[in-house]
Amino acid sequence: MAHVIVIHWDKNTLRAVVARRRVAHLEVDTVIAIPLEGTGNAESTGQQLKKALAPHRPSRAKIVLAISRHLLTWQHLDLPPCPAEDLPNLVYMQAGFDTTRTGEPIGFDFLPLSGDDQTAHQVLAISLQAKELTLLRKICKAADLTPKRFVPLSLGWPAAARRATRGDEPPIRIFVAPFAQETTLWATLDGRLVLFRQMYFSSTDDLPALSTAVAAELRRTFLALSQQHPEPSGATAWIVGKRPDEVSQLAESIDKQLELDVQPMDFASDGALLSTRVGAEVTTSDTLPLVGLALDEASGNAPPVDLLHPRQRPAPRAGHRTYALAAIMLVALLTYGGWLGYTAIHAPLEVADTAREELALLAKSEDSLREDEELAATIRDWQNDSVNILTELQKLSERIRPLPLDAEAFNVEQDVVLKNLDIAGTRLDIEAALRTYPAVADLENRLREGTGRVQRDTAEENEDPPNYLWLIRASVDFNGETDGEEKPKK
Repeated sequence: MAHVIVIHWDKNTLRAVVARRRVAHLEVDTVIAIPLEGTGNAESTGQQLKKALAPHRPSRAKIVLAISRHLLTWQHLDLPPCPAEDLPNLVYMQAGFDTTRTGEPIGFDFLPLSGDDQTAHQVLAISLQAKELTLLRKICKAADLTPKRFVPLSLGWPAAARRATRGDEPPIRIFVAPFAQETTLWATLDGRLVLFRQMYFSSTDDLPALSTAVAAELRRTFLALSQQHPEPSGATAWIVGKRPDEVSQLAESIDKQLELDVQPMDFASDGALLSTRVGAEVTTSDTLPLVGLALDEASGNAPPVDLLHPRQRPAPRAGHRTYALAAIMLVALLTYGGWLGYTAIHAPLEVADTAREELALLAKSEDSLREDEELAATIRDWQNDSVNILTELQKLSERIRPLPLDAEAFNVEQDVVLKNLDIAGTRLDIEAALRTYPAVADLENRLREGTGRVQRDTAEENEDPPNYLWLIRASVDFNGETDGEEKPKK
């Protein structure tokens, strides 16, 4: 039967997974992991890829290329409400992607996460730069491969995890794979992907520190999903990883810190994932995403993002090609008129007809440009009336603690502990504890460097946490004008 080969490589290692459907079940045939040798150029990588895949008949297989995170550009876009058929145009305009740069409508796709014609859209846009696309094609050409799909590697995690979950779980499910080099976190609502994010933890070997960091991310994600989707009740969190004992320990530690049900992901019940042909080696964090993509493709499920076959493109804009075609048409008409022996009386009439056609073509182009301008104005008006809370929170965190804890210039006496943060429309209310009173004035000065009007109450004595002796309360109103002249309160 036809089989699927999912391929991924980096500077040091080539990995591939071969899977197929055998009558009534799916199965992983082979897992390939070999070191790459040589200079790493396209020809050398392609030849090594060709040699490794030769026993698996790649010419008869469906080839899927899994692309690393560092080769892609990721954009989280917030867009105004619109019908589904208008969403591609808004995404392309907001992302600033222009297909005429390469002459091909490939290399850019997007994943709708939430929104409809009544609520704002949240979209994850993913693009592959032209030079990276050219390099991948050169490698595939050297390996005599014809890829059928270009899929981001990290999207293999949801595909693998979906096979290990049951249908009786709560509507909201949150997954985190913290043992990979780039930690992936995603969430589903009734089986539909509504959140996808990647982050980096400095150390994945210190389980207590890792459990604290992951617990904080899960708590923040659950609160955000509960606000966005208040109707569903109940949620479960899953920890996905390559070492079952560490995954179980991490899940147990996080479960004690949260009111959320946290479980380790168990792949043992999936016969396709743990085929006797390859053993337990496919459960490593390097190959699990590839296995998930391979089994999904073998079962006939299209990936949520395919950079080789992206979603609908916007209508092409009128440009030089249109005018060139119009000029060719004019020449053809004049030549045809001369061949028929049109007299001088008929020639002006033909020129007038051609001019009318050109005017009609230009009028259509003007209507198309006017529609684009109206869409752009809608986006600008919507953004001007809204505050990007996530962006402001990022800026606020940098002003509260401008240096990381492990920085050499970090001053312990100037440290700030954020105790409470309330968001009400375009206003943020902050409650923070500081070690010394001079740190109060420094914090207030940093807050006033940002956007919005800052107001602070009188500093009070603080008890918790210990050694942080002063407590201040401040508010930032993003609709108010910045008041840089207001003096710190004593």
